[in-house]
Amino acid sequence: MWEAGAKSRLEEVCHDIDHFLDPSSASDCHLSSLGPSGPSDSTKETKETKTLSKGQEALEIQRLSRRNEDLKQQLEDCQHEFKTRLQPKLLSRESEQRREDMDLDAKVKKRRLSEMENELAKLRQERDLLEYELKEAQEERQREKASRLKATEECRKQEEDLKNTISSLESELQNSKQSQLPLKTNPDAWKARVSELEQEVFYLRLLLKDWYPEHELASQLRSKHVEFEHEMHESHKTVEDLLHAKERILSLEQEKISLQAALEIQEASLKQCKDAASQSTRAKQDQALYEASIADILHAARQLGPELPEDIGDPTPANLRIAWSRLHSHWTKEAHKTFELEQKLHDAADQQNQFKTEMNKLQIDMSLANLQSTELQGRLKESEDTVQNLKAQNSVLREALAGKHMQFPEIHGEVDAKMIRTADSFQEAQQEAVEVIKREAAVLKNEVGRLADVERKLRKVEGVNAELWQANKELERRILQLHSQEIDVANADYDPRTTKILHLVRGPQDEAAGSGCDLEQQQAARQLERYKKATKKYVSEFREGLYHLLGWKVEMRGDGNSLRWHLTSRYGQVRQELVFQLRPGRSGQPAEFDLLGTPWAEQLQTDRQAMSYLEVYNSIPGFLAHVTVDRLAQQTFTR
Repeated sequence: MWEAGAKSRLEEVCHDIDHFLDPSSASDCHLSSLGPSGPSDSTKETKETKTLSKGQEALEIQRLSRRNEDLKQQLEDCQHEFKTRLQPKLLSRESEQRREDMDLDAKVKKRRLSEMENELAKLRQERDLLEYELKEAQEERQREKASRLKATEECRKQEEDLKNTISSLESELQNSKQSQLPLKTNPDAWKARVSELEQEVFYLRLLLKDWYPEHELASQLRSKHVEFEHEMHESHKTVEDLLHAKERILSLEQEKISLQAALEIQEASLKQCKDAASQSTRAKQDQALYEASIADILHAARQLGPELPEDIGDPTPANLRIAWSRLHSHWTKEAHKTFELEQKLHDAADQQNQFKTEMNKLQIDMSLANLQSTELQGRLKESEDTVQNLKAQNSVLREALAGKHMQFPEIHGEVDAKMIRTADSFQEAQQEAVEVIKREAAVLKNEVGRLADVERKLRKVEGVNAELWQANKELERRILQLHSQEIDVANADYDPRTTKILHLVRGPQDEAAGSGCDLEQQQAARQLERYKKATKKYVSEFREGLYHLLGWKVEMRGDGNSLRWHLTSRYGQVRQELVFQLRPGRSGQPAEFDLLGTPWAEQLQTDRQAMSYLEVYNSIPGFLAHVTVDRLAQQTFTR
């Protein structure tokens, strides 16, 4: 059906081209196809063409030339599409037939290969058994040979001993013959000599009795030696059989290698056919994906600029270049905007930090002022109490003096004057203290108002910071999107009608990666080791710097929720430490450190000034600074 449709389409295109090149031939064709109504139509067309002006004729010629070019392009596209669709079918049929044949051959060869492998396994088992038996026979032969050598050596030693004894006896007999004359004169010596000879004969008989079983053992060893020689002959035969079996195994292994090579060649050719078929389908899929990605890119470029032409949706190189320039300009603008927003964000963060520092200073000043106000209020109460006591004493003295006024009038006047002067001076001092307290209260109110203004400004800055953060995130997302579109456009800078994409099964990058995998692993291991050493050195230097600069040795112990910070002071003869643990923040509150119970911490609980830094100011650095100053003062005092 598809081939018939393509042929009909080609015939229509050819007919349009012929009509453009030779209208008379096309009119003849129409006459034959339309019947009697054809001549009337042709005469009408000729009359209309005669009435056209020259300008209209030129426009008509241009329009027809463009139409001719479009038709030629459509013809080329149809031919290309027909070839691309027809070739994969033929290739797929041939590849399927070849694949089936190769599958059958592969199955036969695999079956034969499995049979040969089974035979090889059996022969290897037989070879192993023969080798094991041969080793056992050789070991037994060596053991028997060693025992036989030992027995022969012992027999030789005994024979030599017997020969020596016989020769010694013969020499003694000769000596006895030579010494017969003097022995006749001495019968006691003769008897002693006879007894010695009898003992020697007795010993010789015992030696002969011991020698007979050894002689029998030697005969048995000779018979065993004959048997072992027979077994050795048989073992030589088995070795020859084993060598023949090895030669047969080698020949079978060579056949196996040749069959495996042939099978690998067939599998490689089959794989090439499969790859060719998969490449054709992959090329179609890539072409479809390429067209879809180009359409998305052009649609995105169309949305970015309404001033683009209306035919920007056509996937031509010119349109792609226009879309790419538009996307690139938009990306540069967005990058510039992000840069400006990042600068604003940094400025806002700096301003926020300044506000925070000012607010912290004001909070510290306010807390100090509150402490001073409480002290002044206590002093005021004490002064009021003293004034009341003085008034009570004054009234008592006046009552006492009223009774004695008549007796001591001069003394009473002087005392009254002194009391009046002291009361006036005390009242003036009290008024001055009250005025000072009022002025300090006014200053504190001004500081509180200023602190409230700073807090409002800080909230505004935090809101602006959050807005800038969101805008920055949005710009980063858009930049990533534009970057991906840029990559797609850069990769799509070719014409799919004239360019064919081929995908390698194993590219040079894969081979290079496979060959250099070990080298990369070794290099990565060396880099990791260097990084560990550098990190360890950096951490040790950082701790040493903290210890010498701040006067505290900081150590982190534990893991997870049980992580604790152990601080040891540089100034102190006894090693003591403070332990802090991070408390997670709640809703609307940041995380804070808590001082845990240690002997030194319990000792510092009595120091109200040190604990005020933690309880009132909530400042751990101030607390540590106070402790450092205290320890340094103690150290200098002890020196």
